[in-house]
Amino acid sequence: MKLLMEYLKKYCEVDCMSVIVGDYSMQKIGWTVPTRCTDYISTLFTNLVSRDGFTQFVDLCTHGENLLDLVLSNDKEIVCSISAKPASGT
Repeated sequence: MKLLMEYLKKYCEVDCMSVIVGDYSMQKIGWTVPTRCTDYISTLFTNLVSRDGFTQFVDLCTHGENLLDLVLSNDKEIVCSISAKPASGT
């Protein structure tokens, strides 16, 4: 995770519209109030997202009761809708 954080910091230094997507498995982040993290890595990640002006667009559970899939962007107009589909193989 440390390597990912270092990469994201460098990526965010570029002055352009950015989109970051993926399954980050950070179930300890409450995205409705991201400042309420319960562990060090989640706190680092939300601080990076907040500091660099990113918006987290996914607002629904993506894995059971957890919101693990993230769509982050520093342009609030880039994403118009998000929907979840059943996992493949189910």
